[in-house]
Amino acid sequence: MNKLGFIFLAILYILVSIFSFAGNIPENAQLIACGILIALVGIPHGAIDNVLFLKDNNIHPVKFYSGYLISMLVYLILWLLYPSLSLIIFLFVSAYHFGESQFSKYFSGKSFFRNSLYFIWGANILAGMILYNNLELQVIFASYSDLQALLYLFNSNIYLYLLALTSLYLLGIVIYSLQTKKIKPEDVFKELYILVLIHIAFAVLPLLPGFTLYFVVLHSTKVLIDEFNFLKSKSKSNTLTVTNFVTQLIPFTFISLVGGMVILLLINSGFLNISYVLVAIILISLITLPHSVVMYRFYNK
Repeated sequence: MNKLGFIFLAILYILVSIFSFAGNIPENAQLIACGILIALVGIPHGAIDNVLFLKDNNIHPVKFYSGYLISMLVYLILWLLYPSLSLIIFLFVSAYHFGESQFSKYFSGKSFFRNSLYFIWGANILAGMILYNNLELQVIFASYSDLQALLYLFNSNIYLYLLALTSLYLLGIVIYSLQTKKIKPEDVFKELYILVLIHIAFAVLPLLPGFTLYFVVLHSTKVLIDEFNFLKSKSKSNTLTVTNFVTQLIPFTFISLVGGMVILLLINSGFLNISYVLVAIILISLITLPHSVVMYRFYNK
């Protein structure tokens, strides 16, 4: 088990102990704690897309920023016109992105095996998360008028079948990898162990704490480490320090947080007639789409 896996296991044990001892922790307390962690780690992991992309691509910054913002605008329009399709796209993009960040270190070059593993692994953990917390999701989406039209997308049978199919596919990949040694046997079993830990976290914790634990520790932190190592290798004599790296994360993290706060204030004042949950999903998806494209190019290079 690597260091992040150990940290994940340790925090999971602590959280399970807290929830077992304290019972149902108020949702506001969960929201504040998870929001702070996502603001400190989750948002920053995508705050240097511009640095990563411009470092190895001969493109003018204005063109990059324009493309980034236009993709977000187009996706926003799609959300306004076809919310169900937009949510499905968000889940598909997230699934591939999660798998890519988890397994990119094992592969170089493009292949069907690699891409299918990325997507199936991500789809497996998302299917598990939605299935284990289906009742909670049903209650949340039924509580808001602008989310009720999306409720049918969380039919538990869909995710039961998806979890079963992706699990069988992953089992096939495990057998294939052990036979061909595309991934070292010790790495195969390490990744299986991590996958089981993620499912346990999603199954025993409420939706938001479970997802935040995975997103912050196993996804965002790993991506931040990958980004730091890459930028350090590109700096003169490998002189990039953690302080310099964090400094580069601050501007767009700050902009994202301020933008989110402004939108929340507009909702609270009644200027925007949209639920907090739906606006959170839309904002996260708008950031995820161009970020995933940047990280796809990043990991392919």
